[in-house]
Amino acid sequence: MFGVVFNPSNFNIMLYKNKMAALLVVAVLLGSTSYALAEGATSTSSTSTTATTTPNPTPVPPSPPAIDKRDYKLEVGPHGWMLLRGNIEAVSSSTLKVRSWGGVWTVNLVSGAEVIPHETGSRNIREWAVGDYVGVQGTVVSSADWTVDGKVVRNWTNRRRLQEEAKSIREEVKDKFKDAENNLKQARKEAEEKVKDTLKGMPRNYEGTAGVASGGSFTFTDERGVTYVVTISSSTKLVNNNWLPIALGGITVGDKVRVFGGVSSSTLAAEVIRDVSLPLRANHDN
Repeated sequence: MFGVVFNPSNFNIMLYKNKMAALLVVAVLLGSTSYALAEGATSTSSTSTTATTTPNPTPVPPSPPAIDKRDYKLEVGPHGWMLLRGNIEAVSSSTLKVRSWGGVWTVNLVSGAEVIPHETGSRNIREWAVGDYVGVQGTVVSSADWTVDGKVVRNWTNRRRLQEEAKSIREEVKDKFKDAENNLKQARKEAEEKVKDTLKGMPRNYEGTAGVASGGSFTFTDERGVTYVVTISSSTKLVNNNWLPIALGGITVGDKVRVFGGVSSSTLAAEVIRDVSLPLRANHDN
């Protein structure tokens, strides 16, 4: 169930210490006893819970803390250097209880210990939770059993939580940028349509062919093939190609005309109408 990395060649340095002898026994008997050691506290707790009686005939046990199950790891090197990985069983401001190979280890954070991760700006291990998977680098304490002075303490579970939180924030920001971009595109489109409608109603020059006249108006088809009804008011100027005044009756079907005016729907309110065909036809007739 668990994996462990051991450096048995380095243990001869520490054989004079009873605690190191115990560690060596744990390493040799790892295949048959390590699982029992790692789970011993759990078995004891289970037995105790079974023996406890309660007036409630159907007790609902509290939910156990979430355990980040990963491989335990225990390495001991020269001069008592140690690498330990396991799950937190208790946490205070400067001490951790970590279950790993051999049982529960006490990890004392020395002055200046590096606590990782600290992306939130806080190095307080009280924010860590029971069940978190942690790694410890430090030295074995010779004056106490199963105790380590931790110099580097890393919470792998908290790191994962922070990564997931950062991912969630990135996705949220990404969605907000996407929404803002879509809103900007929509606003730009609406503005363009508004400008287009505004420009469409403003007077400008239209060039095309005159159609049938009726009363004070005539049909007109521009170069794009769009047909309008050109309306004439008392202020409308009608001229020929030489800019000389003409009458509406002088404009015939098929004449090339230029109309300056504003469009509303299919009506072109003319301010100036110039029939560029009139002098040419007149010269040809002469």
